[in-house]
Amino acid sequence: MAGFLVTFVGLPGTGKSTLVARVLETLRERGIRCDASDKVAFRKLKNKLAWAVREACAHPRFAWRSLKAILASRQRSLMDLVKMVANWFARSFLIRRAARCPGIHLFDEDMFQAFWSIVFSARADGWHDGLPLPGTLLPVPSLVIVLESNLPTIERRLAARPGCSSRLEQWLPTDPGVLKRADRLMEDVTKTIARTAREHAGMHVLLIDSGQDDFLEANALRVADYILALTADQGMRVPSCDCMCRSCRAESVTIAAHS
Repeated sequence: MAGFLVTFVGLPGTGKSTLVARVLETLRERGIRCDASDKVAFRKLKNKLAWAVREACAHPRFAWRSLKAILASRQRSLMDLVKMVANWFARSFLIRRAARCPGIHLFDEDMFQAFWSIVFSARADGWHDGLPLPGTLLPVPSLVIVLESNLPTIERRLAARPGCSSRLEQWLPTDPGVLKRADRLMEDVTKTIARTAREHAGMHVLLIDSGQDDFLEANALRVADYILALTADQGMRVPSCDCMCRSCRAESVTIAAHS
């Protein structure tokens, strides 16, 4: 049985990681076995490079098309280029691996989010069609959660974060217009998601308003209910899990700590 992939898309500051952690906890409280992408492991360069190499070797056609498109995007620096290629290949490897593994898998950064990252730092136009998005040499997710929030709230949340983990945070102090540009690009990505969903009946999209901090609990319940409804409609048997087991508690704490 194929895995049920749930991916989260949104600008930095919309609360993707926080929502993933709470959805994971909610599902496990109901006795559902599920997992989330491990951001700690993904941040380790040796892991990312190993996954990227394995992806390129296993899927050379996908790798070649991806590399040509990312090169054509004309990233701002050589370091940005290397990061985009490594992230794209490593993320696609993890998506494919999860798609082969039964159960529910949550990703707070999917291929659509990686696509936005590439576009955000690109200096060229007209290269998008060459990049193989989900549905083209890549499995489509079962459910894409698109988080939306107003720009003042996003700016406030980014300012409250310790450090500058995203390029949007790094560029915002010196380029006030960058947030509006990021938002416009995310609108384009959302349209791409909608078009992909129309072309693939097995892919669903759920819009979530994350504009208020106190929406978290209600949003987590809504997403969890939607996931379980979709799996039931598909006749998927979801493995049960004792959510108080040591591994589940440790993973939930790890994700929450890096939200």
